[in-house]
Amino acid sequence: MASQAETINFIKSNFKCDDLGDNVLKVLVSWNDGRSQLVFATVGTEIMQVASPFAQLSDISAEQALNANQSAFGVGKVADWFAIQHVVPMADLDASEISIAFNSIGEIADELEKKLGLGDKL
Repeated sequence: MASQAETINFIKSNFKCDDLGDNVLKVLVSWNDGRSQLVFATVGTEIMQVASPFAQLSDISAEQALNANQSAFGVGKVADWFAIQHVVPMADLDASEISIAFNSIGEIADELEKKLGLGDKL
C-alpha cells in the first residue's frame, strides 16, 4: 500500500475519520478506558505525517511541552497546539504501520495531557 490514494482509502475504510481536504484526515483513536485522542494524518506522495495535539499554546510553555515528552517522537506546533509528531515513509507503508503510528502518537499525546494535568483536550 505505497500509493497516496491507497493509503487514504485504507484509513477511511478502517478508522473513524473525517476528510479535511488536501489529503488531510482527522482520525479518532479510542481506548477501553473511555479516553480518546484526535490524530491528524497528512498523506503525501513520499511521506505521511501523523500529529496528535495535546496542549494549546496558551496552556503551557514550549519548555514544558518539550520536557514532558520522553518519547522517541517529536513535539511540534500545529496551528495553536503543541502536538506529538511522526513521519512515515510511503515507499513500503503497510496497514500495520498505519495502525501503529495512529495508536502510538495518540497514546503519547493522551498521556501528555494527563501528565500535564490538562484533562482530555481532544
